[in-house]
Amino acid sequence: ADLPAVTIDQRVQVRQAEAQLLRESGDLPGAYAVLAHGLAEHPDAPDLIYDHAMAAEKLDKVYEAEKALRRLLELRPEDPTALNALGYTLVDRTKRIDEGFVLIQKAHGLAPSDPFIMDSLGSALIKPAAIQTRAISAELTFGAPEP
Repeated sequence: ADLPAVTIDQRVQVRQAEAQLLRESGDLPGAYAVLAHGLAEHPDAPDLIYDHAMAAEKLDKVYEAEKALRRLLELRPEDPTALNALGYTLVDRTKRIDEGFVLIQKAHGLAPSDPFIMDSLGSALIKPAAIQTRAISAELTFGAPEP
């Protein structure tokens, strides 16, 4: 249902609220559709892009999630939340663990106390593939362990 909204920001917020209600009621495909419709109206709205990517990932549309997050990073290349989301998606849902780890590290450099980024960093460090490379990188990020 279209609700009257005056500004683009308000229209984006209406789409986000509608999608949130659908998510909370268990209708993730409906939320995804609302966000896709919102993006058709406002393709450069960062909040819609992010929410759409997260909905896509939850629906196992990993390619769509990655594509949306890369678009968000085109608009906001230094956004630690977007860097972390893309990095974690790559680590958790693809075989491109090292590529994801680099993105999470960049996010950590921009927001070192963010608990979500620290959680993603920990998840990336325990992934089996290429663990030696990440262990060395972790020492550079956090310092070498005490002897």
